[in-house]
Amino acid sequence: AVTNPSRDNGAFGEFGAGCTLWGNASSGRALRGEVMFGFRGDRKVDGEPGVYSRTYTQINTPDPVLPVAPPVDVPVIDDPLHTSIKSHTLMVNLYKDLGKYGRMTPYVGAGVGVAMHKVDETYFTENYYLQNRIEGDESYSFAWSLMAGVGYQLTDRATLDLGYRYIDLGDAESGRVDDAGFVNPAVDYDDLAAHELKIGLRFSLGESSCCAQEYAPMK
Repeated sequence: AVTNPSRDNGAFGEFGAGCTLWGNASSGRALRGEVMFGFRGDRKVDGEPGVYSRTYTQINTPDPVLPVAPPVDVPVIDDPLHTSIKSHTLMVNLYKDLGKYGRMTPYVGAGVGVAMHKVDETYFTENYYLQNRIEGDESYSFAWSLMAGVGYQLTDRATLDLGYRYIDLGDAESGRVDDAGFVNPAVDYDDLAAHELKIGLRFSLGESSCCAQEYAPMK
C-alpha cells in the first residue's frame, strides 16, 4: 500500500438525465432522481511504498521480500512513488428540494454507483530494488456521494445549479508486471475521494418534468 500520498486536483465533468419522482418541482418541494456519468482527468499521485521503510544496515538477515542483498552502502529507503489516475463514474442520485425562496431552491442529496479507475504505469525513484516500471491497470470500485446546493431558476425550463459534493471513489491498484517482465505485488491506492464544487445547468424537457443535466468544474 502507498503511504503519505499526495494527489493533484483534476478537472471533472458530468452529464446525465433525471426526473421528478415525488411532489411538484415548480413548488420547490420535490424528490428528484437522476443517473449521471462523470469523468475525472489525470490526477498525479505521489507517495511512498510502505514496505520499504528500513535501511539495509538495519536488516540482520536477508529480507524475504527482497530476494538479493544490495551492496552494504546502498540504502533501502522510503523513496517517492509516482503514477497518475483517471476515473469515470456512473452514479444514481436522489435529491430532496427544500422549498422555493424567490428564484432559489436549496437541496440536499446522496448517490451510489460504480467508479472505474485507470492507473498509469507506476515507477519509483532512487530505490535499488524498484528500478523497473510496473504496468498500469483498470479496476472497478463501489462509489458513494453526499451533495448540497442551490438551484436558481433562470427561465421556466432552465435552472442554474451551484453545489458541493463529497464523493468516495473507493480503491484502485496498479498492474503486476514490470517493464522487465518480472511479476510484482500490485500497488494499492486506497480511499480515493474528492471534495468538489460544481456549477451546471438543468434543463426541463416536455411536460413530464424530466430533465437533462450537464456540469462543468468550478475552481
